[in-house]
Amino acid sequence: MTPGTEVASDLGASWPNAESSGSCFPKYKAPPNRAFADFWARLGVSFVRLYATAFRERWPLHLLWPAPRLFGFRLLVRYDHVIEALTRADVFKVPFGEEMARLNDGAAPGHGTPFLLGIDDPLEHDKRARCLMARLGLDDIAAVEEMAFQAAKSRLLLQAAKSFEAINGLVTAVPIDLCNRYFGLSITDGEARSFADASIELSGHLFGAPPKSKDDPLKGIGPSKDGQENEAGDYVRCFVNRAIKAAKAQPPLAAGQAPETLATKLRGLSDKEARAILMGMIVGFVPTNTLAGGYMLEVLLSKPDAMKAAVEAAQAGDDDRLCACLFEALRLRPINLGPFRICKGGYQLDGSFIRHGERVWVMTGSAMWDSRKVLKASHFDPLRPASSYLHFGFGMHWCIGAMLARAQLTQTFKALLLHGAPKPVSRLGYRGTFPAYLKIAIKR
Repeated sequence: MTPGTEVASDLGASWPNAESSGSCFPKYKAPPNRAFADFWARLGVSFVRLYATAFRERWPLHLLWPAPRLFGFRLLVRYDHVIEALTRADVFKVPFGEEMARLNDGAAPGHGTPFLLGIDDPLEHDKRARCLMARLGLDDIAAVEEMAFQAAKSRLLLQAAKSFEAINGLVTAVPIDLCNRYFGLSITDGEARSFADASIELSGHLFGAPPKSKDDPLKGIGPSKDGQENEAGDYVRCFVNRAIKAAKAQPPLAAGQAPETLATKLRGLSDKEARAILMGMIVGFVPTNTLAGGYMLEVLLSKPDAMKAAVEAAQAGDDDRLCACLFEALRLRPINLGPFRICKGGYQLDGSFIRHGERVWVMTGSAMWDSRKVLKASHFDPLRPASSYLHFGFGMHWCIGAMLARAQLTQTFKALLLHGAPKPVSRLGYRGTFPAYLKIAIKR
């Protein structure tokens, strides 16, 4: 891990001279593009999706083998199985909890402050969830809606030409703007690309497939060999530390002043607790909304009926209908195939026994296409019931930032679609499985 200097209180390691220069230096450098490896990664995802479909839908496969094996994982591909696994946090262990805690503080393995997303104990999870929810209210959602719309509108006005690159210029840019305006960070335009790359690196590391361990079958994600996630964690943590320090130095806002940032709302907590919350929220915000926004846009551009419905909703000012169109588009192109878990103690699931220590892939992306629960799954239908969607998970580990994500994505697309239906100028480009480049044209 990159060495740093200790700052006041328990804020942990920070880049040398970061406080005096006002910049988190040096900038994080993402690994170079690996086009060939990225292609095979996406091809592998396509194969897994087809494999899951066969065992979910094809007779007699879905009867003979309810939880098939693939690449050393047990796959849960049916809606009912996915829901059952996600409600049994006592059996299906989150594999990234300790590693998330380590990266929150830049600590040694086995140490650090956990974030509720990585906590399986229901009492501890409930305690930390109540602590955070006491600081999140409906006023936060309304504030994020306004911030996101104005940020997207400003970004679109800055585009000099009719066509522009929409991923970095809009889809990723608006969440980073909200990291400043809502979360309380201070990321400059020159630091935005590095910050996005670092948060995506952390997300990919934490939520990727856990390696198999012979010594400890319940061992989950651990430090990587190249240590890339440490550099990314140091970089993101520098901004978070600075936000916490600035928030604690800020006097209380008077009535009628601008909405408080989340960093300011957390200043009654210890620095470690505040940092764990901000790190957890940010690592789930920028990367996930980049995935979601990029895939939503790709589906809208490829399905005229979906684009027409979304444009009509945006231009009618119907945010609820627009949100329904966007998340139905995302059901057709889920952000990922689903979260990973590790089975504790063994579990009988509909005739299949999942052994202690087996790695499990809980495929929410497959469940949202299960014909037993989702009718005409291949059709675009924004009027589906809420139960058709598992974008934010289910049960105890349901995404606590879901309403913030909905608000940001809906308002970003609202600002875009008020210009009418954009036209694709290029195909979607990737960095791994993350959207990285898509040029579109809009009416001025």
